[in-house]
Amino acid sequence: MPGIPFAFSLFPFRFQHQSRSILDRGRIAARRRRMLLTRLRPLVHQSAPPAAPDSDPEPTLPHEVNLAPPSTRRLTSTEAHEIYDSLAQSLMRFHHATQHMQPIGDRLEHPFSTQDWTRLLRNKLLPQMQGELLMIVAVAGATNTGKSTIFNQLVGEQRSPERVTAAATKQGLVAVRPNLIEKCLGSEGEGLFPEFRVRRLTRPEEVLETYDQDSIFVAESNHIPPNLVLFDTPDINSILKENWEIAEKIMFASDVILAVLHPVAYADKKVVDFCRKAEEMGRTVIPVVNMIDPRDLHIVLNDFQQKSGLDFEYAFWLENDPGMRQGKHREVLSVSSGAPLHQTLSELDFYRIKSRAVVSSLEVFLVSAEKTLRILEERTHPFRAVARELDRELDRAADAAVKKVPFGRMLELVEEFAQDKRPRILRGLMFPFNLAFRLAREMGRGTQSGFRWILNRLRAGELDLPIQARFEENDPELIVEVAEELFGKIEALTDAAREDVTQLFRKHLTYANRQSLAARIRKAAEDLPDYSESYRQDTFTRLQEWWEANPSRTSAFLLTDFLVAVLPTAVALPVAVFTGGIHAQEIPWISAAALTPFVNKLLEIMGVPLRRMAVEWRQERIDRIRTILADEITKELMEELGPIANLTVSNDFSEMTRALDEIRNCNRKMRT
Repeated sequence: MPGIPFAFSLFPFRFQHQSRSILDRGRIAARRRRMLLTRLRPLVHQSAPPAAPDSDPEPTLPHEVNLAPPSTRRLTSTEAHEIYDSLAQSLMRFHHATQHMQPIGDRLEHPFSTQDWTRLLRNKLLPQMQGELLMIVAVAGATNTGKSTIFNQLVGEQRSPERVTAAATKQGLVAVRPNLIEKCLGSEGEGLFPEFRVRRLTRPEEVLETYDQDSIFVAESNHIPPNLVLFDTPDINSILKENWEIAEKIMFASDVILAVLHPVAYADKKVVDFCRKAEEMGRTVIPVVNMIDPRDLHIVLNDFQQKSGLDFEYAFWLENDPGMRQGKHREVLSVSSGAPLHQTLSELDFYRIKSRAVVSSLEVFLVSAEKTLRILEERTHPFRAVARELDRELDRAADAAVKKVPFGRMLELVEEFAQDKRPRILRGLMFPFNLAFRLAREMGRGTQSGFRWILNRLRAGELDLPIQARFEENDPELIVEVAEELFGKIEALTDAAREDVTQLFRKHLTYANRQSLAARIRKAAEDLPDYSESYRQDTFTRLQEWWEANPSRTSAFLLTDFLVAVLPTAVALPVAVFTGGIHAQEIPWISAAALTPFVNKLLEIMGVPLRRMAVEWRQERIDRIRTILADEITKELMEELGPIANLTVSNDFSEMTRALDEIRNCNRKMRT
């Protein structure tokens, strides 16, 4: 039919091109690949004679591939286990400390959950440091490069479906030995792969179906080396964003990346960038050129090394063989030694490759964690400064409220001790004297009340004495006045603070709290006892020490007992002087010239125990009033402010710092 070619030539060129593409698509693509490789081959290239169709010779490599020399330094098993055990313990201690501090990080607008060290700790370092050390090998590559074919060959059986369609694998697939299945599965957020929701594979086609984005499947195989975990990934250059996001997470979890390359599309930008990023993260990248003519292997690998800027210590290849489609798989062979891939993986320097990935992760972890500690120190400083000033104001307020001594109650303690030391006969003989003592004590109290009445009238009329100069035995109103003054000072302190500190204070120092403050303080002050039982016991201990140390204690104490019984005011005066409760303006109204010899004699005999009684009582009183002020004004505030202000001196912060030092030390050992 001679007219047909002429008639066919009359059709538009576009139609001809489409028709030929439809009829000869596979043939044209193959021709283009051959033309591209022909241009890349050196002019001196000598092609090997083609093999006979029925023969199955071993593939040969006519040209060299420039690989990096292998490392000669190998970690011993003992060295590695010591380092990794120490590292695992330090990481766990750091993790526990951060769990307690996480709410404070959120409060300071530095949430731990968003930091790089958190992701590394939870998803890479902790899961892989627990229990048996494993080397995780990910099979990654572009669309239609035969990743599943390589994966199945390593597994030793078909676990990942092989399809000619692009982006067939939609979910990651893990293959491990049966004893590691449970470690991979774990519970949600735990296990070997916390970033994923791990499911057990029930049928191979599940990885072709669409599930949750974070879902991966795990299958078991007895053909995998004991310490190896194999990972089949979706396409890293897929048009589906979800696929390459999963591939990125798998790279993050892996130690070794088997980069499966196509003889034509090996220089795809996403593939090159993926390999560069993996190398930067300390992963060992091993190129595997699939479906390659042995004559072109050196061209592809050398060109890929040049374009990626990476030096590969290992490289593998699989010859393009039509028989593979009928299940006659060749071995994936090493470019340098000719050994099969699965054998080479089992013989890799396990600890060196694992340490390289761990060291890279630790470098990022340490930088990020140290930055977090610095930020916490900087952001807690304003809270710390305000908390210190708040403590000082509480101390000043409590001190201002304690300018009095419960003379009658303290005299009862001395008299009780005196009763115990009097001889039994003398106790009976002195029964009338004891009666006189009680009478005199009541008279003394009445005298003191009179003095107080005079002083109050003087204050109200002619004298304008400060709070510290008041002489009152128990004055709740004084504590109320001090509390209100303290509240005002705290408000002024808050106004001058930073905004985040001010917000915290305003949350607790509300108008309602201010309105009910006086009633709450007054009630607490009225319920305040004159002294505690522990103070009573300590006082008797002090008096007993004085009694045993004083050689003339009998006569001295009888004189003291007489003074206590007859003239309580004589004891009240020196005690008040010790505590600062009576000032110069008040002494003339309480003291009289006739009391001076008695006071001097009393100070000479019992000066030391009386002074200690007064000082200890005053300190106890200050502590109790400070507790009242803190409970009623600053308790809720300090419950929130305290942990922030004291963060850098807390046990958790110190534990984090110590753990980081140990992690840094382990990192140095692995780097060397």
